[in-house]
Amino acid sequence: MVTARTRLTQPTSRWLIDAATTPVTVLAGTKGELYGLAVKAQLGVWPMMWRLMLSMSSLFFSLILGAMLLGIVGYNSPETLSYLLGVAGNLKHLITGTGLDPKYNIWVEILLEEKQLLFMFFTITARLIIGILGGLVGVLIGRG
Repeated sequence: MVTARTRLTQPTSRWLIDAATTPVTVLAGTKGELYGLAVKAQLGVWPMMWRLMLSMSSLFFSLILGAMLLGIVGYNSPETLSYLLGVAGNLKHLITGTGLDPKYNIWVEILLEEKQLLFMFFTITARLIIGILGGLVGVLIGRG
């Protein structure tokens, strides 16, 4: 079995041990030495794909949840949404009024809109909600 202290001499990023299918990730050590770290063959590449899928689904659901929160606030309390839109306008004026060079500032003024800032606020709020719920689920199933 290869451990973290086993010295490998070939400069490659993947290894096969005894012609088996157990991949070993190679990490660069000090002075160019390479050390191998054994990875279980049963897991293979799936943990990385699982984490990628979870992170991408978290982004997707935060965009959906942010749009839903925006709609819920707009439906149930339009004056609050109008106030938040005014705050977003003030934030835009604060960002564009920083004395930035005009050749950059004009693009910020053109591309940054109050609606985008408001949607970003709701999306970040949704990310916080999803993160807190995900952390609680992780603690409950023993991964936290």
